[in-house]
Amino acid sequence: MIKKIFLCAVLAGLPGPAFAQKMSTPRKVGIGTASPQGQLHVASDSTTDPFVLVTSHSITGYGLAVSTSGSVGIGTTAPGQLLEVAGKLKLGDDASAPGAGTLKWVGKTLLVYDGALWKSSSGWAFQAVTVGSAYGAAAADSYCRSTYGAEWRLLVPRTAEHLRAAWDFVGGDAGYLTILAIYPRTTGNTCVSTAITSFTCTAWHAYDDGPYWVGTKTTITEPNGDNCPTCSMNYSWNSDGTISAYNDVPAGYTSAKFICMLDHP
Repeated sequence: MIKKIFLCAVLAGLPGPAFAQKMSTPRKVGIGTASPQGQLHVASDSTTDPFVLVTSHSITGYGLAVSTSGSVGIGTTAPGQLLEVAGKLKLGDDASAPGAGTLKWVGKTLLVYDGALWKSSSGWAFQAVTVGSAYGAAAADSYCRSTYGAEWRLLVPRTAEHLRAAWDFVGGDAGYLTILAIYPRTTGNTCVSTAITSFTCTAWHAYDDGPYWVGTKTTITEPNGDNCPTCSMNYSWNSDGTISAYNDVPAGYTSAKFICMLDHP
């Protein structure tokens, strides 16, 4: 049995009053068609007008449109791609497993999943490592290379943006940034009350002499010379990911948590 119902509303994309029927076996609803192919089937005799869901009495209030070619527009009735959003797109994160091409927003960083790794929109990739015993910087750097490949190294923040991306990647867990692959060029080198960057503290360097960036704070009376050429300082961080304090000791600091980075300075 087919029960036909005439609707008073006028649906965008359909000329005149909309027509619908309900089929009891199976239960389907058709709008603009007498033979619905799914639970809800909307048909139009137009080959150009999109199907539009209107969110207000004014056509300027449309919310979602599906073109005749199958493209979806949000905030637009003329999507130029399979999905077009005419406005801002807000991303977050959840616990579901990602697939290649998945996007998420963490902290202040946009991350893209390439099928194996989450990478920042700038291409940076990280691995958060927790081991059973504390490693010094040299041992942690060796772990990164042996576990993930020759191009993986213990974290060296290259820029303020790179540091922020690493911070966001571990969800602001400062324990992962306790040690870094930044060392004095020779034992005893200092950078007292100096911003710890490769431009201002040249007595210290990244493992490869590339750029590094810890912060621009100039009120810390460290490193004061208690160090070795493969020893990391101990780094402490504020809740916003900026440097709070650091300290060097003769044997260097160790940590059971650290970040490996896919390096491309």
